[in-house]
Amino acid sequence: MQTIYIINLSILSILVFLLAIKSKKTDADKYLIAFFICIIFGVFNDVLALMLPQYKTVFSFGGIAVPLGAAFIFLYIDALISHKTLQLYSRILVFLPTVIVLVFLFFNSEYYIVSSNNMLLITGYFLFKMGMPLVFIILSSYRLRQHKKGLKNEFSYTENIDFKWLKVLIDSSLILLAIAFLSFTLYRFNIITSLTILVYFTNIALFIFILFLAFYGIKNTHTFRDIISESDLHPEGSSSSREVSGATEILNEFVKKHVIEKLESTIDSEKPYLSEKLTISKLSMLSNIPHKQLSQLLNNHYKKTFFDYINTLRIDEFNKRIKQGDNQKFTILSIAYDCGFSSKSAFNRAYKKHVGVPPSAFVKSGTFS
Repeated sequence: MQTIYIINLSILSILVFLLAIKSKKTDADKYLIAFFICIIFGVFNDVLALMLPQYKTVFSFGGIAVPLGAAFIFLYIDALISHKTLQLYSRILVFLPTVIVLVFLFFNSEYYIVSSNNMLLITGYFLFKMGMPLVFIILSSYRLRQHKKGLKNEFSYTENIDFKWLKVLIDSSLILLAIAFLSFTLYRFNIITSLTILVYFTNIALFIFILFLAFYGIKNTHTFRDIISESDLHPEGSSSSREVSGATEILNEFVKKHVIEKLESTIDSEKPYLSEKLTISKLSMLSNIPHKQLSQLLNNHYKKTFFDYINTLRIDEFNKRIKQGDNQKFTILSIAYDCGFSSKSAFNRAYKKHVGVPPSAFVKSGTFS
């Protein structure tokens, strides 16, 4: 039984060590370290309670590991996807469940609460121990999805932006919370007959959780650097940070016509879409169109995200080159790369979306109009 605890503590310690030795630690790294330390505290607390049962009431503060860990997950994801510092009231709200759980544990040990017949006590305790952490993790998942959608308004590529690590962290945390709650329910219905088995069962689930995090966190080390935050969307010195006040106004017909002319002139003369790393900020500077005006024009006039607008231009360029017979000299994929696509999958997906057929079928058909 002790083996599972030793393995959990060992893996967690390795993860903390790997993050701690990074030469340039970000706020996100520090939050992730704090998250792992929270889990270590919870596991260590369980080990001491089982090894020294006569002092189990003393080692009953491990319950704060759940809300505190969820708070650090929320802060970790926020630090990665947002350049804005959370306001004080938001930070207080994030840590409020931890404080309330700590108050519960100060007056009653967790062993007493779990075994109590006082439903008001149990409901109140688990509302803040598991309910509120669940809300924070679901909110983190929602913010991450919204952030991913927002990237298509700013980037012409998404292939190298990897959110797998954050998705694994969020999804596995949700599963772990569900298993912990299920374990408690089984204990209350006497299916799990002792607290020792309950703790051991949840630590097995924690072991699987940690293995997932270790696998993705260590194997996919680039994930930590490839998260694109809002500060990348609007870097200092870009046109978005120097916009005149009129940039935020709704485009009238005269201004719209002028902006369209500037954009199409830039597209025709510079062909910026041929760069696979093109962003809306770069196009804004190149065309001398304020960032917000450009974004508004794409969304309202062209009815497209920046991502789709640029891919449409790349597909038109690809079709043009096929009409000129470039496919007699080069492969379809090499032409796609020259047109700005970053990968075969990105090209095939975009082409089928905009044309309706795979590029190979289009080339074979000979209908290049």
